[in-house]
Amino acid sequence: MNDKYDTYLLMLRERIERDGYAAQYVFGDPATGAAPYGYTVGLHESDGYELAVCGLDASATAVVLRRLSEHLRREAVQPVADLRVPGIIAGYDIQLRPVQGPDALGIVGALYGFDPPAWQAVWPDAKGHFPGDQEHGYGVSAAGQRLL
Repeated sequence: MNDKYDTYLLMLRERIERDGYAAQYVFGDPATGAAPYGYTVGLHESDGYELAVCGLDASATAVVLRRLSEHLRREAVQPVADLRVPGIIAGYDIQLRPVQGPDALGIVGALYGFDPPAWQAVWPDAKGHFPGDQEHGYGVSAAGQRLL
């Protein structure tokens, strides 16, 4: 590893100790159409899982991750596939789905040496269909909210 990367990981460890977790943001790539996404790092230490969201800017990503982690903790709810959670994003229920590609949460693996369970929050299109809904289809570009 290089010194900058090691320094960054040290900073994350300090933030996790202070706040219970850190939020990691991954910028999108306009050249490939890859959407930006973000995820928690260290939340699994207290809650047993990490959380992720795709397609939002850095500020909105941090808010969604914070609100979602607080809601799940306050309601004493463990994430399960297709769990609907109201009030996280104004005007939408979000739905949780398991993250299928844990390499997307690369900093978690780098920091801890393993990939804990992770859940992605997704929101519906105008007809109420969620990404990955094979039966009804999802009416928004997959680039905006790709499944991790």
